Amino acid sequence: EAPDVTAIHNRVRDKVTPCPLDKIGFNCYTLGPAGGINSNVMDMSKWLMLHLNMGTVGGKQVISKEAMSHLLTPKTFIGGDLEGGYMFYCQGWIFRNTSPYPLYWHNGDTTYCHTMAAFVPGANLGIVILTNLGGKNQLPEILAGTFYDMYFGKPFRDLSTLAKEAGDKAMPQPPKAPE
Repeated sequence: EAPDVTAIHNRVRDKVTPCPLDKIGFNCYTLGPAGGINSNVMDMSKWLMLHLNMGTVGGKQVISKEAMSHLLTPKTFIGGDLEGGYMFYCQGWIFRNTSPYPLYWHNGDTTYCHTMAAFVPGANLGIVILTNLGGKNQLPEILAGTFYDMYFGKPFRDLSTLAKEAGDKAMPQPPKAPE
């Protein structure tokens, strides 16, 4: 009911189209992804700062360092990545051993919005990307990866093309007709 909220969008026949919130927006609350939380880039940035500062806000320890360490300790092996590294799931974060510093990240999606948050404790660096288009929207991940590469002076990689090629390769091909 706030006056300043994002306009949600969806793909209709490969065209990005605004959607009337009053007709479909309630699904986000019915299904409750991410706890049905509404947020903004300012609040999400503060949340990342909490993690970068190991639970300290305004000089006060609001989450113990032991609890923060538990949240950020890799627990479950997810697999390798395209660069020969590996990823683990922590408690709400994905750990990726990338160079020059490990990266913690997580993304989220509803039918109409897609989010990416990532931070690098070793460099005191974080990024939040919020979009108002969900469903197969990889732009936040591509932007975060490009930001990481540029910040650390890595060679340019066209992550958009790489993501498209990987997506095309993963798409099932229709069977060939018998000859």
